[in-house]
Amino acid sequence: MTGDGSVYAWGMKSGDSRQPQHYCSMGFGEVAIMLKPTPIPSFCPGLGRTPIRCVAAGVSHTLFISVFHEVYAVGRTHSGKLGLGQTSGCDGQVLEPTKVKFQGVHIPRIIAASAAVEHSLFLCASGKVWGCGQAKFGQLPTSHACTTNQCVWTPVPLDRLHTFCTGVAAGISMSFFVGECGEVYMSGSARMTHNPFHRPTDHNIATPFRIPDLRQVEQVSVSMELCKHQWEHAIFVCQDVSLYAWGHL
Repeated sequence: MTGDGSVYAWGMKSGDSRQPQHYCSMGFGEVAIMLKPTPIPSFCPGLGRTPIRCVAAGVSHTLFISVFHEVYAVGRTHSGKLGLGQTSGCDGQVLEPTKVKFQGVHIPRIIAASAAVEHSLFLCASGKVWGCGQAKFGQLPTSHACTTNQCVWTPVPLDRLHTFCTGVAAGISMSFFVGECGEVYMSGSARMTHNPFHRPTDHNIATPFRIPDLRQVEQVSVSMELCKHQWEHAIFVCQDVSLYAWGHL
């Protein structure tokens, strides 16, 4: 992403050529290999297109946040992770960035996002968080109804999260939320343990759990293993520039 809001992209169709189910569009109107950084046509301010302020790349989808606090999504539509509804895309694929619509009287002003394997998180300027995609593992702490396969196809408020958030990060089937005082909450399921961060086994996985002993955190970043989606690890950056890490070694 450049200073004027243009976005360049390049790379393979997928991070693993043996996994065609991960093939996705980068936003050029087709699923293709790009060998050098190329501007995405939808985001060329010089041509009167929407300028972008930040980008979140997932395993097979990408989210773009504009300077007007709008969200655009591109890639695979599986589980509703794009937030475009069940009728979006052709053959499970959206080839060009498409604007995500948020339902409600007050349209949220989105300032950041995180894209994972099968779900997405959207951080609002108000400190609230919205989400869409796969919800059956508790990664979307919301009371809003899901479809029969426990997917959320359009973004909904994560109303079980009762804190002002300043950051979000999405893992394979778990989510992290940074509170305004630097505390960190997580919801969902970890692939390598039934009680991540010593969360009690009887704790509702869809109810955010405050991670003990983590304070003054500013940012969380998650890395995910691609082929079988078995392993992940998280890095927590604190205000005093110290780092904490958790996950598979």
